[in-house]
Amino acid sequence: MSSRRRFLKQGFLASNALVWTGFNTEAGIPMPLQSRLEDKPEAYWTELRKQFPLKAGHHFLNNGTMGPSPMQVIKAVQDSELYLNTEAKYGGWEETFKPLSAYVGAQEEELCLTRNVTEGINIIAWGLDLKSGDEIIVSNHEHVGNALPWLNRARVDKLNVKVLDYNLSDDALLEQLKKLITPKTKLIAIPHIPCTTGRIMPVKEIGEIAKKNNILYFLDGAHGAGMTDLNFAELNCDFYASCTHKWMLGPKGTGFLLIKKDKLDLVDPRFVGGYSDKGWTLLTANPHIEEWQDKAARYFYGTQNPSLYKGVVSAVDFLNEIGKTKVVARIKQLNDHLYSKLEEVGGLDILTPKNAHAGIVSFRIPGKDFNEAYRHFHHKHFIVRAVPECDVNCIRVSTHIYNSFQEIDSFAETLKEYR
Repeated sequence: MSSRRRFLKQGFLASNALVWTGFNTEAGIPMPLQSRLEDKPEAYWTELRKQFPLKAGHHFLNNGTMGPSPMQVIKAVQDSELYLNTEAKYGGWEETFKPLSAYVGAQEEELCLTRNVTEGINIIAWGLDLKSGDEIIVSNHEHVGNALPWLNRARVDKLNVKVLDYNLSDDALLEQLKKLITPKTKLIAIPHIPCTTGRIMPVKEIGEIAKKNNILYFLDGAHGAGMTDLNFAELNCDFYASCTHKWMLGPKGTGFLLIKKDKLDLVDPRFVGGYSDKGWTLLTANPHIEEWQDKAARYFYGTQNPSLYKGVVSAVDFLNEIGKTKVVARIKQLNDHLYSKLEEVGGLDILTPKNAHAGIVSFRIPGKDFNEAYRHFHHKHFIVRAVPECDVNCIRVSTHIYNSFQEIDSFAETLKEYR
């Protein structure tokens, strides 16, 4: 095949990729206004599903890892890419700060854009002034993204890592935390909602303990933004790392880090470049950096992909148009239905507390290997997650607004047959 024919064929396939897979490709479908369907809530959510590129017979029940973005987000990214490649304009990510910070209850100066949660965690892990013998407290339900950065920092600087038992009840956990704290404890770094069970942890109460003991407090918020009504100002933590590609329905490869304004100077910038500083010089007898930016954006550097951040803005607009409270409530409504269906199936070891979950339920099937169960569900086109972290060894199911009661019922039937 000639290079010209190959180019034309590849271009045709790329431009029609969404069409021939049977997806709904209309990005401009009018949002189903609640006023039009106020007496038919399920009709509203059914219409809303049309905003997503959902494939018939394919059930996304793993939004906790990643799920589909609505078509308007995908189109925003595509349009921006085309614009960048025709107009050659630089920048564009600056417009992300205001809507994103507002959505998560932070000030613009407290927000730094990142590629993912792990990048935000590493900024904190390597920026804090920690010395040999200092202690940090993590949990026994960590994702690798919040385990390795702290274990690595401990390896390099000979820190002591203590482990909080996330299997305990809230009261028992808080009591254990108090006992783990010593004069050498410098930081608590734990998940807001662990990836393992989806349990909503008593993070505000933990923050009160940290503050009382003058200990810095970091939260891995991978599952906080979008699944809950996140308000950074009310969390009692100093640092919060999250992403927009999970529960906020944004593009893959987008995240953010929140740092309290009065804690900025406690986090030394270790990776820096354009946008980190207010000035620098090599043309004096003493080459130096004049001053860092006086906001969390000091940790943001170099050329980024503005198209992805256009998608983030579009995702925030999408969620705001529905209503943040309504999104959070719908996620919980679907997950409550899932929980009830799992109880009806019976004989399962449900790990997620019924009174402390939002969008995730994790369970074990006695007598079945969790990896085998994971493969079975995928074969049946139910996209769930196997959870090997910290030997929890279970199946995790997460729900979002694009899911339906019918999907959950169908999953429960498949589970019943498999069990």
